[in-house]
Amino acid sequence: MPRVVVSLLVVGSILVLASCGLSGDGEPDDGATATIGAYQTQVAELQTETAERQTRVGELETAVSAFQTVMPIFGDRDAELQMAFADAWRIEITGVETYTTYPDFDDNSNRVTVTAKGKIMALRVRITNLTNQPIDNFPTSNVLLKDDRGRAFSHDSDVTSSYVVIQTDIFDNRTDGDLQPGLTYEDGFAFDVPRDATGFTMTSEDGTLNVEVPPVEAFFTPTPEPSATPTSTPTPAPTVPPTITPIPTPTSTPTPLPRVGGSDIFTYQTWTIEVVGVTSEKELSQGLFTYKANGVYQVVALRIRNHGDASTPFPFNDFFIQETYGARYPIDNVIDNGGNFAEGDVLIPTTLYFRRLFVDTPNEAKGLVFRSEDGTIVVDLEI
Repeated sequence: MPRVVVSLLVVGSILVLASCGLSGDGEPDDGATATIGAYQTQVAELQTETAERQTRVGELETAVSAFQTVMPIFGDRDAELQMAFADAWRIEITGVETYTTYPDFDDNSNRVTVTAKGKIMALRVRITNLTNQPIDNFPTSNVLLKDDRGRAFSHDSDVTSSYVVIQTDIFDNRTDGDLQPGLTYEDGFAFDVPRDATGFTMTSEDGTLNVEVPPVEAFFTPTPEPSATPTSTPTPAPTVPPTITPIPTPTSTPTPLPRVGGSDIFTYQTWTIEVVGVTSEKELSQGLFTYKANGVYQVVALRIRNHGDASTPFPFNDFFIQETYGARYPIDNVIDNGGNFAEGDVLIPTTLYFRRLFVDTPNEAKGLVFRSEDGTIVVDLEI
């Protein structure tokens, strides 16, 4: 446009000068001819200079575009030019947990409870900077969680912050500095998703990252089968049994009880239950909170499936641990740091769920079994 305006002005000036420089017989005099020639020279020079500047502008635009292509720009959601997310970051999922509530802290450092509108999907991850330069922060806002219905969910910043702080092993290993090229860092994300959402994939806003999210139970290692040769001499059972009704003593050679970690799948009412592992712990940590047993915690891991026609809560209170001589120990419902559903949650029919149960038993307790109230499930917990 500027070049057109300049040309019109110059041409107009030339016409005016030409009309003013005519001699009486209609022929231009020598002075007018010289003036017209000078202006024509200036027009040609301006046209040449304009073309050269336009060429230079094009070269600079090309250089800027090329630089932005190789220079990753993150943290600015309005940036038009970004390096492909999957070319800049590698994400490995190292743990999956689900909750309907999650502990947090208010402005006065008092513990409060965050309640999900659906369910909280908490993911433990390792992230690696794949670029050639340090980046000051990981672009969490660019990470999405998709379910098998194609719905995409952004992370919940409040719950994510709480999750990272409470998971002390993540928090203690985070860095306040730049994320260096080629190095791997611990982190975590939390998403509030509908309770019926399943089949998750972690993806990026630009669609270049796609990481399948494993089920919760994929991160639990079942207890191995016991060795045929005992490794220690069992401690004799106490000589004075409690007054609680004991497990009946068989009058013939007993059939061995199913053992933890075996392949047995039990049916209880409309549920199928598999006892996949047990561990013993003197104390349990849930992020910043530590629970100390009066004796020792027995941590029983279950796989559970609802075979009923309706979504219903799992009957926690129907299960307990019992000693050989009949002492019963209930499930501790205060501790809630393992599994993909909480007490009171409704379990969707045919969906596989995973859950740890925590039971505080005396140090001297022996011959422990996990059982249901009606006795249809009795599993030997001795390893």
